Amino acid sequence: MASDNKNRYDIIQKLVLLTAFILLGVFSFIAKATLNVSQLTNNVKGLKPIKEAWISSNFDEVNEYRGPKPHQGIDFASKMGIKITASFSGRVLIANSTSLHKNYGKVILIQNADNNMQSLYAHLDSFNVTAGQIINQGDVIGTVGNTGRVTGPHLHIELIKNNKRVNPNNYLDL
Repeated sequence: MASDNKNRYDIIQKLVLLTAFILLGVFSFIAKATLNVSQLTNNVKGLKPIKEAWISSNFDEVNEYRGPKPHQGIDFASKMGIKITASFSGRVLIANSTSLHKNYGKVILIQNADNNMQSLYAHLDSFNVTAGQIINQGDVIGTVGNTGRVTGPHLHIELIKNNKRVNPNNYLDL
């Protein structure tokens, strides 16, 4: 009888150890997966929206054209008609010239999928997207224009987080 109890005890002990190792492995996998997801959503920088462009006006710059108000985005000087790509994946909220202030001209506003921000692209010549459309990072969304209040063809991009303009330099891979 004592031998049967010892065998049962050994089997139960081995099952408890095996269960502990399995649970440890599962928890370790979940922790690594969570870390990888947070790295993707918090540390991945957005794409530069135009490869063939240079920054003509940076965030917080003040100049005579705008007056004392600091610039709320980045301007990329480029030629008319150059393709603009989405810096982040998301859903297009606006793609028109009437929803926002007329100074923006033709504008696209995207609710970014991964970083709780919105991306605003202004002064476009044409649209390749429509409101409601889901787009992926790198998709062509429009072309460079000179609509709205501008001094020449360029793309103006703003990033909006919690209803405040944030410095795109901190979020884009420039």
